[in-house]
Amino acid sequence: METDADILIIGAGAAGLAAARELSRAKLNVIVLEARDRIGGRINTHFDSWPIELGAEFVHGKPPETLQIAERAHLKLQELPNLHWQVHNGVLTKSSEFWSKVEKVMDEMSRYTGPDQDFAKYLDHYRRKTHIEDIESIATLYVEGFHAAHADRISVHGLNKTNKAAEEIEDDKQFRVANGYAPIVQSLYDDALETGATLHLNTLVEEVKWQRNQVEVATSGAERFKARRLIVTLPLTLLQSSGEQTARVRFTPAVTEIQSAANALAMGQVVKVVMRFRDPFWEELKLRGEDGDTVDLKNLTFIHAVSETLPTWWTQFPVRAPLLAGWAGGTRADRLSLESDDALLDQALESLSHIFRSPRSFLEQSLVEFFAHNWHKDPFSAGAYSYIPVGGLDAQARLAQPLEDTLFFAGEATNTEGHHGTVHGAIATGLRAAREINAFGVR
Repeated sequence: METDADILIIGAGAAGLAAARELSRAKLNVIVLEARDRIGGRINTHFDSWPIELGAEFVHGKPPETLQIAERAHLKLQELPNLHWQVHNGVLTKSSEFWSKVEKVMDEMSRYTGPDQDFAKYLDHYRRKTHIEDIESIATLYVEGFHAAHADRISVHGLNKTNKAAEEIEDDKQFRVANGYAPIVQSLYDDALETGATLHLNTLVEEVKWQRNQVEVATSGAERFKARRLIVTLPLTLLQSSGEQTARVRFTPAVTEIQSAANALAMGQVVKVVMRFRDPFWEELKLRGEDGDTVDLKNLTFIHAVSETLPTWWTQFPVRAPLLAGWAGGTRADRLSLESDDALLDQALESLSHIFRSPRSFLEQSLVEFFAHNWHKDPFSAGAYSYIPVGGLDAQARLAQPLEDTLFFAGEATNTEGHHGTVHGAIATGLRAAREINAFGVR
């Protein structure tokens, strides 16, 4: 079976749906091909008694791309209190000192103008110069956790670009979409559908044959789609030459310049778990503070424990819900991503038992349900989100470069403005790819 369109789009994540909406609004015949049985890509909201976010969860700062969608769809964004606690040697402290140390590293690093180097090397030099206690473990936890990166691979120049972009959208503020992240991509899909776009789920693209202004896409289900132009929003790993990803697409002729650019970037790993308990038991806990007093956790938002396998946890506060989310990124996630869900549950219970000074048996009895999604093992992503290794600063622009006015590329890894690894960054690239096609003209 063959189907013709003006524009084909591979991927129904945030980037692909944003492009579909814009191009269908321009009266073009748009078909979106999605390998999964759902839209959203690395946005994966499971609706239980509360929205369970197994992928993206936070709106970082005030990105116009996301805010405009939320406003149009009448979605409420809920600001999170900037309340972080740290547990060290069984003592609970406000993590203002934690963040102060991280900010000092980042502030000094922002003035670095030498040759690019990895963060671990820069941090070692900073530690020897300042002699700040625990700075290596604290700053490494932050960079590897937030950027899903290896500290000894991630680029200092890339981090500076990312930090500057974050400041410009007030990234110190964090929000959640009140009813889960899924309605953001659902809004994009509904708008695209209303203006004529078509979506095919469970449609795994195997090969793209192309020449200037002619594209033919073959799927595992023996379907064929033809168009004048194609937007590719595949995750970074599916464009790289290494690995054995089963969902990698074959391009004929090969897109060697795109593959080279993809190889110069890195896909970070994240392990995220969500645990639903009978009730938010931590609200009744009192832990020992640094002055020997007791601290209650009634308004707990984030808590960090550098020594734990799953070092970062958060609640749904200011919503009071019996949910705890655990997070590990970078090198810790590399190890954990090879584990089974049962092993992850074991690690989660151990980490929480240490953090809350609560018997593991109590946690097991209180636990109602455990959720996890292994993005490393997910064949359609093979990782969490991208980061810039040493020497890779120009790779995003090369990855985003259209080929022969025919193949266009979008997705968070192609964001050249410092917003890779974010939903709003992905949306921005979908809008950019749509503008590029509209500028070229289709017919």
